Amino acid sequence: MDGSPDRRRSPSLGAVLDALDAGRIAELSSSKGGPAEGAGPRARREFARPTVRKELSALVALALVDVGVASWDLPGRARSS
Repeated sequence: MDGSPDRRRSPSLGAVLDALDAGRIAELSSSKGGPAEGAGPRARREFARPTVRKELSALVALALVDVGVASWDLPGRARSS
């Protein structure tokens, strides 16, 4: 990473859930690297799963805060209102 901010817009929760429903989990992973060259679809999905789960959890927390059913409690975890 070069220290410059990532200026890409994050997808909405709905867009991420639609991608998961369509079986495109590997496309959602932001982790660097990946399974070995030529790995099959299952290996790519399994490699992406932990990163996508973590990022999806954060996205859901942000969506809950956005609609007012959760709020932030330092040190950075959402809590129910």
